[in-house]
Amino acid sequence: MSSINRNYNPTPQLHAQCVIALSDSPQQPGMKTGSNSNMIDFSPTQKMPGIPSPLNSFSSKAQFPETHTSLSTLGGDGGQLLHKLVAAISHALPWLFALLRGLQPQSSAHPQQSHREQAPPSSQPSSRSSTTSPATLPVTPEKAEKPFVVQHTHPSDKPVVLATHKSATPSAVPTPAVDKTDTTAKVTKPAPRAAHGQGADMSGMVGFAKESNTTGGNNGEVVTVNTVADLKKNLEDDTARTVRLGADLSADSKVTIKFGANKTLLGTDGGNSLHNIYLASGKTASNDIFQNLNFTHDSRYRENGDMQMFISSGQKYWIDHNTYSGTKDQNPKGLDKLLYVGGTADNVSLTNSKFQNNEYGVILGQPDDSAAAKAAYAGYPRMTIANNSFNNLDVRAPGLMRHGNFDVYNNLIDNFHLGFTATGDAHILSQANYFENGEDVAKRASNTGVLDDYGDAHFKDIGSNVSFNQKSPVTVWTPSYNRDVKTAEEAKAYDLANAGAKNVK
Repeated sequence: MSSINRNYNPTPQLHAQCVIALSDSPQQPGMKTGSNSNMIDFSPTQKMPGIPSPLNSFSSKAQFPETHTSLSTLGGDGGQLLHKLVAAISHALPWLFALLRGLQPQSSAHPQQSHREQAPPSSQPSSRSSTTSPATLPVTPEKAEKPFVVQHTHPSDKPVVLATHKSATPSAVPTPAVDKTDTTAKVTKPAPRAAHGQGADMSGMVGFAKESNTTGGNNGEVVTVNTVADLKKNLEDDTARTVRLGADLSADSKVTIKFGANKTLLGTDGGNSLHNIYLASGKTASNDIFQNLNFTHDSRYRENGDMQMFISSGQKYWIDHNTYSGTKDQNPKGLDKLLYVGGTADNVSLTNSKFQNNEYGVILGQPDDSAAAKAAYAGYPRMTIANNSFNNLDVRAPGLMRHGNFDVYNNLIDNFHLGFTATGDAHILSQANYFENGEDVAKRASNTGVLDDYGDAHFKDIGSNVSFNQKSPVTVWTPSYNRDVKTAEEAKAYDLANAGAKNVK
């Protein structure tokens, strides 16, 4: 049976008794009591109670007074009255049914809503009038995903341990109701790709990188790259990945690749050289490993910003068994450096690597000696420098150090003018380092330049083969991790045999 709910408005052309009969029709199933509306039923009489068909005899409450009496008892006036009633009904019914057909679409539910706005389905039809405002329907709110925000400011009193950067996760959003019959919209999440090759050899990790649990691309996919474009593609995102060089890669001009997080870059599989390819930390860089790489570049790249590896943010880096070569043999002067670790970079271990053949060596810590920089970058970076070889570098070997805490042991510094440069409130613990073949400004043999001390740092040496003319106060800082400290002589022999990139087949 089809029915509509509507307010009662008297119709001049419809007899009052006829209207009363309609309003007294029995209440239909599913309709609530107490409604101010009147129900009009236009289904067949034989199926459901309602308005009698004009083709059948009058019955139920639609009867008029005394209609059961014979016509003869009514007399002439009675017959005329009956004739008028039949004519009125015949005239009103077509108009009534036409009116009902015109109003019928208003009785349907609100148009189907999208999955985003759809209210939970109801088991019973609504008893609200068709004039109910749609604003009263419950609508599931939708919250916009918050944009990812990169943090640039850090407390000045202590280092900040930066979390590994991930896609921003929106706050909890109520789940919109979804039509249960729509089963085709379900999407199966693809399974992560399993690793299918050897990553970095983690057995030699020491110092701050180990203490902070640096993992690089472990547990991620392993890919082999043979072009600069593929190298760039596989380093610049944050997906855990081990990237292996399948060939020596070279660029005709300087190419800088900004690496992301969770990467291991290995110079293996018969190729380990990067020529004119410079690596720099991207905005999300952290938890990266660089192992067995051989960096070279043209002699035309010798400006202040030409650094083969540049790390200025993030944490958890292991730089191991790499060789960084300059161009001193082609041009003895230049402002380029071989490695920079500064800014807010933290928890770094530089091990088993070789730096050679350049005027400048390594610069560590934000390159600013102002009071503001000392406050802003205090404690950055925390860095372990162990078992490395520095050869034929005029200055900054093992490095110019500012602001951070530096644990420097078991290193060989050979053929140099200035070794340590200490400034910027840095804390430097030197232990069992071997210095040889030093020169003064007149190119005479001298080890007096082993410490270039500006007087505003904190320095201490234990067990190196030279003495240091110290201006800065003695540091009381010591690292919290265990260390395998050799004698200075043992360190020299070890570094000569092990430092630098190796060809691994």
